[in-house]
Amino acid sequence: MKKILNEKIWYGVFVHHSYPVIAQEINSPDIHFRRWAAVYTMEHYLKRTDIIDLIEEGIGHHYLFIMVDISTEYIDIFHHFWDSDLYDRNIKMIYTSAFDNEPSLYEICEKLNVDPERFEASWKVEYIFD
Repeated sequence: MKKILNEKIWYGVFVHHSYPVIAQEINSPDIHFRRWAAVYTMEHYLKRTDIIDLIEEGIGHHYLFIMVDISTEYIDIFHHFWDSDLYDRNIKMIYTSAFDNEPSLYEICEKLNVDPERFEASWKVEYIFD
């Protein structure tokens, strides 16, 4: 059986657009980084200039899928000081893909071996770029 988003997350993303971003943490091959897969609902981010470097590929589309490694050192700093400058962050963009429909999300997940059932609200998985 093909894996899909759980029902609550599906409604929040594809029906009500109530989740600006959903995410899941994935094991990073580098112990100095944490890796996340995230899906942005772009209508919530069109006026956000603080993370434009991260989401710019999604402009003109409904959704953006990213996979990103964020250094644990930066995460520690982020939790103690507000910083909206992406240029100095120690992040590694692993993958980005803009898309416009649900089947495309599942194709991306399958390609990257990401389990769509594991997506949650970003705050539940400590994803910091929301």
